[in-house]
Amino acid sequence: MYLNEERRTRRETPETAHNIILENRNKLTVSGVTEVESFHEEKIVLMTSEGKMTVTGKNMHIKQLHVETGDVLIFGQVDTMAYMTAQTQDEKNGWLAKLFK
Repeated sequence: MYLNEERRTRRETPETAHNIILENRNKLTVSGVTEVESFHEEKIVLMTSEGKMTVTGKNMHIKQLHVETGDVLIFGQVDTMAYMTAQTQDEKNGWLAKLFK
């Protein structure tokens, strides 16, 4: 199965629908979460049905995590939300990391 076919399959199932609701920059609800990769007060990394998502801020904590539905509720000051693609991961690693591959 190709990646695009896999993404299409994931999108077609309603339980993996990916939505984001940010309220007053201090309450973030994310659906379609398949895994919490890491979490700290200043950075939370989530795997979603749409790719790896990084949330940065201050005093953040995960208030609720519903494994069955893929819903996550985060409280704290949200400064940025970004999706990590293969290209941005390569850029993050830089030329030195590519040299040693």
